[in-house]
Amino acid sequence: MPGQAPFFEPLSARDAWFLYAERPDTPLDVGTVYIFEGESQVPGGRGAQGVEDTIRERLHLVPRYRQRIQRVPLNLAHPVWVDDP
Repeated sequence: MPGQAPFFEPLSARDAWFLYAERPDTPLDVGTVYIFEGESQVPGGRGAQGVEDTIRERLHLVPRYRQRIQRVPLNLAHPVWVDDP
């Protein structure tokens, strides 16, 4: 919205440490992969397509997935999370 200050949230000390410690020869990426196949084995379950649909429907509820890290000028503080338009 025009005139509204942008939202930002400082990284925690732990998250900032991971960012500072990362180097080209020592990546500190962490990730998880879930594989959903076929129909649910649970009566009334949604199956793989249902899981995808649920994530798509609810993704907007988790702001972190729409943010990026931005460094503070002159590195006077830890980097911050900012909304990524």
